[in-house]
Amino acid sequence: MRTRPLTRCPSSRHLWVVAALLVSLPAEGLGEDVATKAISALGTERNPKIRAQAALALRGEAGNPEAREALLQGLGDPSPMVRAAAANVLGQHADSRTYDALASAASDPDPLVARWAGWAVRRILSTVPKVKVRVKGLKSPVREKSDEIAKSYQEGVLTVLLEAGGFDVSSSMDFTDELEAGEGVAFFGLALPGVAVQAVQVALVGRVVTTGDRSAARAEAFLRVEVPGGATAWSVTAQAEGVEGPAPPPDPYADEYSIEKRGEDARLVAAAAVGREVGRQLVDAFRSSAESPVDGEKQRGPASRRSRR
Repeated sequence: MRTRPLTRCPSSRHLWVVAALLVSLPAEGLGEDVATKAISALGTERNPKIRAQAALALRGEAGNPEAREALLQGLGDPSPMVRAAAANVLGQHADSRTYDALASAASDPDPLVARWAGWAVRRILSTVPKVKVRVKGLKSPVREKSDEIAKSYQEGVLTVLLEAGGFDVSSSMDFTDELEAGEGVAFFGLALPGVAVQAVQVALVGRVVTTGDRSAARAEAFLRVEVPGGATAWSVTAQAEGVEGPAPPPDPYADEYSIEKRGEDARLVAAAAVGREVGRQLVDAFRSSAESPVDGEKQRGPASRRSRR
């Protein structure tokens, strides 16, 4: 499986400071007075290092509404050091109430802030009970049978998400209309009730390219998960083969005027197969606990904008 996680590599000019501040700071809850002082310092201290240390000292308090609000305010601090520290602490306590703010912070111009915020976003996505999926654009750029190929790809992806559970597909059969609260949609015989729990929302963007003909084909596809603000949470790619499906049984009422029925086009078979594969990869990515903010990118250097194809 190939995944490209959200955000870029840490900035060395800030990383050593935040790493130093992490050492010896409590991970469990503070005393009430100490927590109050840390919350106050985060909002009032002039020295950004002290504000960052105050944010990190709240690691055991992020479930406290006052501490959570102070940390959310810290995401807008003028100092990237403080913003990164706030994102780090909020990520330790995956909470759908902080999702939108962290998704916005994942596009922060400072790479360290973006790194920690992106890690926090992935942690939230991997733990919330519902992820509301909107298909923003799964398409095929080829001309011939483009719509059919794209639809087969979409069906492959969404079928896997529905079978996995935890995903709410907020679209009708054309994959574009919003699903209103309380509305139900029939999808491949499955009933999709309205959202019963608070869900975080993502958009799926991707494409599939097929080569070959109706007898044998190959499909290559990618799928990108976008969080609010357009940042990429995950990007997965896959390949699949397809052959023409078996012909349907003979029609006993067919005559010389009937149109010959053929098996399903191999390009559609391949597109559906690659859709299921990237769907499985996406499910695996959501189920991961996103333990490390580095996610394998550290050795490869700063990520490019290729993930925003």
